[in-house]
Amino acid sequence: MPTVPTSRQAAGAQLLNQLDSTGYTWADTRNAATATGTSPISGQTMSVQAYKITGGRGNYWVIGRPTFGFDFSSVSGTITSMTLKLYKGTTTTIVSDVIVVKNSNTWASLPASDDYDVDLGTAYSSAFSMNSAGGLGDLKSVTLNSTAMSDAVGNSDFNIAIVDKDYDYDNVAPTGLRIDQCVFYFYDVTYYPRIEYTAVTGYGNTVMGVVSANIGEVTGVATANIGKVIGVQ
Repeated sequence: MPTVPTSRQAAGAQLLNQLDSTGYTWADTRNAATATGTSPISGQTMSVQAYKITGGRGNYWVIGRPTFGFDFSSVSGTITSMTLKLYKGTTTTIVSDVIVVKNSNTWASLPASDDYDVDLGTAYSSAFSMNSAGGLGDLKSVTLNSTAMSDAVGNSDFNIAIVDKDYDYDNVAPTGLRIDQCVFYFYDVTYYPRIEYTAVTGYGNTVMGVVSANIGEVTGVATANIGKVIGVQ
């Protein structure tokens, strides 16, 4: 099954928005056009964040959205399946739910603070959790939906974000810290995120009730050389 990318990539960032909760609301933090900054990719990993700090360290809303992209410009036809592969980046038990969403932003080299404003209304997956108790490097396979498949074909900037499902995606203000955040490897030579997919190509029309996805050639003639089939244009 083809994979994108075929090796470690670096075009990603963990976009962090941290606002003083005494002067800003949860909605201000969640719906901001820009992040307050990018968070370092610590230990080659990214983490999904959505929590509230209260007390001696100050009072803050915190949202972290790992953002990265894939180059599908060489892929044509119809994608029939897509699976995002993520590898757990901590030995801590993870129970928080996250979800993959669309990111319409594009960037030349790395995502910047203004790429924080992702498409929370367009989910590319169902909710999931990196929910193994240990297993540093454990694989999590996430099925991507038909919207993701359609958006990916021929797209050199198929960009996504992974966000907290319970608070960020569902728009529920958190009340405290979370110690069970989703952490996955990003910039690692072995455990980098990747997408496995299947795609079909073929004749561009229906021929005698057979859809184009199932037609590779007609009577030994490549589809590119066919102008009509049995008198049907």
